Amino acid sequence: MTRQKMQANPLLNGSPLPTFALQGLNGQIVRGEDAQRPRGIVVAFIHGTWCPYCVRQIVRLNRAFPHLAELEVGLVCISKDPEVTISAYQATASPPLQFPLLADSEPSVSHQFGVYDPDHESPYPSVFYADKEGKIAYTDVSSDPDCYPNMNRLVEVIRHGNRALPPVEG
Repeated sequence: MTRQKMQANPLLNGSPLPTFALQGLNGQIVRGEDAQRPRGIVVAFIHGTWCPYCVRQIVRLNRAFPHLAELEVGLVCISKDPEVTISAYQATASPPLQFPLLADSEPSVSHQFGVYDPDHESPYPSVFYADKEGKIAYTDVSSDPDCYPNMNRLVEVIRHGNRALPPVEG
């Protein structure tokens, strides 16, 4: 697999979590700080609910949610889909989503996080974890529009800190 050159500048570890407010199910406004839990928040980005790879990532996020909740970490997923599409998807999702799926159709929030992909006019597949201080502590961004971050690895990093990361081979 050939990695494409990324045309974005994702937030780096130590950066403050951007503030955001987006529409979710039935037009409900969800703010990042509302979804944050005592040990932080995970913010995931997908292209949209029309993308089969994205739908698989939504399923993975749904599976990871109980582990994140146990660790006292919140979760939101942000899509370029408009609110009406988000609401329709959530109404038919089986099993039901355990976390907010939010509409960033502008796409202002993907720009704030530095993951907007101009070639696909949607965010790069990505996940950010901000700790309880609101600082980015883990970032996983893929330049491949069909390759999504590993949620099991993310849960382990949150559970064990950077000790869960394999050593970098030089």
